[in-house]
Amino acid sequence: MKTLKSILPLLALIISAAVPHYGQTKTAVAAAVGANEAGRVDNERELKKMALIGDLQVLSAEASSLDKPLARALARAEIADAAWTLDPDWSKQLLREAYELTLPNEEDAAERDKRTETSAPLARSEQAVRSRVLQIAARDSALAKELADLGAKRLAQRQTQANYSALAGQALERGDIPTASQYIQQSIQADPTQMDPGFSIIQVASRDRAAADKLIVEYIGTLRAVPMSTQSAARIYVMLSHLIFPASAPAIAGLSQPTTPPGLVVMKAYVSFMIESLARLEQTEPGSLRNFRPMLMNVWPILRQYAPELTGAFYQLEALSRRPGEDASLPKGDIGDLYNDRYEKRVKDALDSDKPDPLTIYSVISKGDFAQARGMIDKLDDSPQKTQLIEAVNAQQAISFATKGDLIKAAQLAQALKAAVSIMRVYPIIVNKCVAREDRTCAANSVYQAMKQLKDATNALPTPPSGLPASFMPTSREFDPVAISLCKLAKVVASIDGMLALDVLDEAVQAANRSDIDTGQGRTGLETDVFKQLAAADETRVRQAATNLKQPLPRIVALAALYQWKSQALAKTTKAPDRSKEPVRK
Repeated sequence: MKTLKSILPLLALIISAAVPHYGQTKTAVAAAVGANEAGRVDNERELKKMALIGDLQVLSAEASSLDKPLARALARAEIADAAWTLDPDWSKQLLREAYELTLPNEEDAAERDKRTETSAPLARSEQAVRSRVLQIAARDSALAKELADLGAKRLAQRQTQANYSALAGQALERGDIPTASQYIQQSIQADPTQMDPGFSIIQVASRDRAAADKLIVEYIGTLRAVPMSTQSAARIYVMLSHLIFPASAPAIAGLSQPTTPPGLVVMKAYVSFMIESLARLEQTEPGSLRNFRPMLMNVWPILRQYAPELTGAFYQLEALSRRPGEDASLPKGDIGDLYNDRYEKRVKDALDSDKPDPLTIYSVISKGDFAQARGMIDKLDDSPQKTQLIEAVNAQQAISFATKGDLIKAAQLAQALKAAVSIMRVYPIIVNKCVAREDRTCAANSVYQAMKQLKDATNALPTPPSGLPASFMPTSREFDPVAISLCKLAKVVASIDGMLALDVLDEAVQAANRSDIDTGQGRTGLETDVFKQLAAADETRVRQAATNLKQPLPRIVALAALYQWKSQALAKTTKAPDRSKEPVRK
């Protein structure tokens, strides 16, 4: 017995060592299962990735068969977007190839500066595709710089500047003010006499006043060394006036919010530049100062407040700018008062006239003075121009009512719209307001009404006002307002009624198939991101809508948009797992 008792502890020790504790066994098994599950998920993800790359490679092969360079360029760019997280090296190579396709041959590069108005549609198409390529490439600053530098060697000065302006806009969308400022500076260096850099600076000002002021001072410094003609001076002076008095600037796409005027340093630089440049221009082109007298008068209120030491130089120029018998009195009040006085005088003259100036009527409409605009329009003889102005005031007032939340009055005016381009402007805003109120009935009724009007709407685009070249407006080969309207409606209503959005998408595809858009110039006639946005609602139906597109380029780009959605969804599943909730190992 004594011997048995002496060995029992030893037996217990052996048994405990040989048989694992239940809790330890459970943990070990769970760990093994978790590892197997993680491995299974990784394998599934890798298979999905390989399948998606395969789909994109098939699409890329189809894109290579497109006849026109710009069509191939856009197709490659959209495929590159989808491939960005799947195969970065291939994606970047596609973007390089796409960008190269938008550039002229070296022997033809010099001819790009000699383009006439008839080639404006091609120039717009090229720039649109280049901007899309740069938008995707901007995710990698080194790649974006590589492409922009290549463009600077091969493109005309104006096109190079447009590239830098596009990159600046994309940086602003990301909230990257320093990068945007760098691209604006490059845009200025490319051609400081154009207006693009100024509009970019206004957008910076709406986000960062100090950064904008620094750019304006540098802009003015560059302008001091630039020889000016009457033509280039007119552009420069108008742009500078917008920079100094932002409220005078026209509506700018991407302008996030109203901005305050610049500070003291900018004001002094502006006044001194205007005095110096106007004096220099009068020396090189005698008599030009009389034509620029209104610009000189703009300087007076600012000079009086910020740079009184230049009063003597101003008086000398004022005397030279005055025509015989012209009023010598100087403006009173600040620069804002000056602009308001001029606007009110133009409106008064138009109201007193038997045939008001259409440009003044458009200005009054943009200011929201709808009653006055309608009074001026009533004085015009019946004509296509009068019809166009009535359409413009109805559209803008409908937008005004919708913005203020009065959807009943907005809808009443919207129902009178006859042009697809007006319907495109108005109804997405109305539907968006319905969606914001979570009013499904309001949204659906508005969408159906818009679709009804689009069936009978004219595709004609507005005729530019007298004085503006016909090339100022896109042609029907570049832009289809019916298909674009339907795409916009589908995207807006998607969050509240996915099935209705898919129905509208089908209508957009049918409209695109009827369109005469020149897809060879890299135009799809659609806002193809609608396929990406609606894919989450019903991938199969969106794929079918994409394959129903008859033209190869729109079909390729629509499928690429679907794959962009799949690529992004796949990327979300590859993020590092959250280990904060895992048990702590002891």
